[in-house]
Amino acid sequence: MAGTRCALLIGNNAYCDAEFPPLTKPARDVADFAALLRDPRIGAFDEVTEYVDRSWHEVQRDISRFFRQRHKDDLLLLYFSGHGYRELSGEFYLVFDDTTFDDLDASAISAHFVRKQIDRSGAERKVVILDCCHSAAFFGEKGTNSGAEDAVSAFEGNGSGKIILAASHALQKAQEKTPDDMATPYSLFTHFLIEGLRTGRADLDEDGKIGAEELFEFASAEMQAIHAAQTPKKFVAAHGEIVVAKNPCWIPRSDRSLLPRWLLNRLDEDDSSDRFRAIDDLVSIIQRHDERCAMAALTELRRLSLEDRAPRVRRAAEGALEELDEPESRDVPHVVEEIIELRDDEYELIEESNEPSAGDLWREPVTGMEFVYIPAGQFMMGSPESEEGRYDDESPLHKVSLAEGFWMGKYPVTQAEWQKIMGNNPSHFKGERRPVETVSWNDAQEFLQKLNATVGAGSEPAPTFRLPSEAEWEYACRAGTTTPFSFGETISTDQANYNGNYIYGSGKKGVYREQTTDVGSFPPNAFGVYDMHGNVWEWCQDSYASYSETPTDGSAYGSLGDGKTKLLRGGSWLNQPSYARSAARLRLEPGFQDFYFGFRVVVVR
Repeated sequence: MAGTRCALLIGNNAYCDAEFPPLTKPARDVADFAALLRDPRIGAFDEVTEYVDRSWHEVQRDISRFFRQRHKDDLLLLYFSGHGYRELSGEFYLVFDDTTFDDLDASAISAHFVRKQIDRSGAERKVVILDCCHSAAFFGEKGTNSGAEDAVSAFEGNGSGKIILAASHALQKAQEKTPDDMATPYSLFTHFLIEGLRTGRADLDEDGKIGAEELFEFASAEMQAIHAAQTPKKFVAAHGEIVVAKNPCWIPRSDRSLLPRWLLNRLDEDDSSDRFRAIDDLVSIIQRHDERCAMAALTELRRLSLEDRAPRVRRAAEGALEELDEPESRDVPHVVEEIIELRDDEYELIEESNEPSAGDLWREPVTGMEFVYIPAGQFMMGSPESEEGRYDDESPLHKVSLAEGFWMGKYPVTQAEWQKIMGNNPSHFKGERRPVETVSWNDAQEFLQKLNATVGAGSEPAPTFRLPSEAEWEYACRAGTTTPFSFGETISTDQANYNGNYIYGSGKKGVYREQTTDVGSFPPNAFGVYDMHGNVWEWCQDSYASYSETPTDGSAYGSLGDGKTKLLRGGSWLNQPSYARSAARLRLEPGFQDFYFGFRVVVVR
């Protein structure tokens, strides 16, 4: 039984007692943490409840209800952002809007109370996250370290199946700012928790799952890297990993090389007896709960059932798959369970060894143009209203679902590639490996027409080249991220070619190169695509329209000859970094040319 995933998030900004100064971050901490827990790609929690600036007795009642009447397979996550206070006796309290300093017992929630609810709960997986001050020294002379315990030990209790994560130890206060005053809407500890979940970077072992301990280790390491004046602490009394989220950027691969060499040798033997014996080995790997190896083993098992030349091997593989498909005998990783349930026609994309997977490369033999495979998926297109530098036409934030993967140019079209097809070079900044520029949308269409005619001659079936749709472009640019840039919350001139005289967010000034650079001069994003931020604006296939009118299936809006303004994406060497954001849009007439406009190509094979 998977159990129910439930979260209770509590934050407090305002305080009636002057001993507790107001805070600015907890409400945003709660709102955005809750959004990630609800997100089916990340937390996938079934129940998420948020409380901000509520009275202590209301919260106490609901904490009691939250832990009560739970099944052992449920996952419970309690999060608190706000003030904490410790008395001389060592008793620790969560402080609320109506808490009075001189009467904590009757106006705040004690760690003893929360500990009691946790230990009484029937759930065997409980996670407590405390982003609050853990030292009486936070309040000057009223504080002391005599007899003080930190929040972790205050909440430990005697039960098992729980993990407690705290922002700082007993003699430190939780911070709202980084040491260099980096702007963030979150409390410092929560900032890195959210970053780890949203980007998937907290998936330290890259298995597609983010455990509570992994999340802590990621946040702790990030805080150490910026020399934060607080040291997070954890307490663990749990058997095995408690998974709190999925890595939204993780793509399961059926990479054959993940299987043991001896097993690969057995699968490749001419003697069918060896391949027959390999079936039990594949089943064992599938049931081992290592998702990456399990995917590879399942792919091999399906291949044997469909393709092996020996009838007895095919029958045995089919039988093994049928047994794995029986609910009462199934003991496989969740992602493999989903694959087992696919129909044969749906499985085709992962079962064939020659089918592409994310990051695969294809080189077009005539021009040498390189393409990266972008897998099918969903993403939120546009930008949230809180994103710095955004424009109104990036709203509303909306879901786009791309049912099929596609091949995106690894780089913008280069001057050498343009020259080979068109016989000329219109670019202002010359260089074979630089992107072609000073080209209009109409020029790009002429290039594509000639490219299709040149490459398609004698090729069966002929590939079709076109501009990416705006949705395809943003999906490929984001590469699973939801931050302003595919590299995170900000960007530097070590990552892209833009006007480094300007900064974005917490970034710093950098180099202003005042010209294009060779393609591939900067790091790729997670999909393996280069230069999506800066260098040259890139034409998309679409005509410009409000997002209330555009398709949600990833296709382009408008038609080739509709005469409407067309879209460009990505910013350029000339522009400030806000124009290089993943969501930034620019519209121009299709005949407009300038020395910072280029394009990249999608191929349909």
